[in-house]
Amino acid sequence: MGDRYIWGVQLLVEDVPGAKRWLCENLFFVEEEHKGMICLRNGNFRLVLREDREHLADKYGPDDMCLGFRHIALETHDIEAAIAYCESRGLNLQLGENGGPRYSGKVYGTGMNYFNIISGYGFTIEVSQKLHKKIPPNRTPICGLEHVGLQVSDLSAAIQFYENLGFTACFDPVVNYVDGHTILCCMVAAGETVIEIYKFHDLPELSVQRHPVIERLILGGNDYLSGTALERVKFMEEKACTI
Repeated sequence: MGDRYIWGVQLLVEDVPGAKRWLCENLFFVEEEHKGMICLRNGNFRLVLREDREHLADKYGPDDMCLGFRHIALETHDIEAAIAYCESRGLNLQLGENGGPRYSGKVYGTGMNYFNIISGYGFTIEVSQKLHKKIPPNRTPICGLEHVGLQVSDLSAAIQFYENLGFTACFDPVVNYVDGHTILCCMVAAGETVIEIYKFHDLPELSVQRHPVIERLILGGNDYLSGTALERVKFMEEKACTI
């Protein structure tokens, strides 16, 4: 698993032409040919768009507390420049209290700045800057994948699940406080693949998204981690109780 990487993410969207136009006009994605799929690329990362008009009632907003893959985080070398660019494009942003980036001070031991972009097409894009990582200035303020966010019901079980697949925890789980919530968080990595696993500690049992917008991860080598991974984690929890 160590040589694997996230080649891309497959999204289910109602309006494929609109989502494609929005991503290309605002977030530096370019369309590329790939086996007849609608495939967009930004740096080392691709989005595959698939139309889904059947499950509109099952779609979830960015602040809905549901389990599963919840956001895609793109990387920036300059968080302030990225915010300024997004504001110049009139994008819908979730920022910190002072109008600047949000700050997650405990991840990686050095912290991370980030903000969210609400697309209007059912998915959320986070833009993040690791404070311990020196990134060469890019030609664009937002370039390439940083991580994919996964909300879970049991942090320990989820970490164990991905460790069994060959991932390694980047740091011990940390506790963050965001918008009045207590969030347990850990990053796991395998090669260039990074998944942020997090749990809202102060919320009751949450339901799994039935038809998540982030349908699946597409790993290098044509391996897949689908949005139903949470169901397998739940199975592991139930099995552990019977041993």
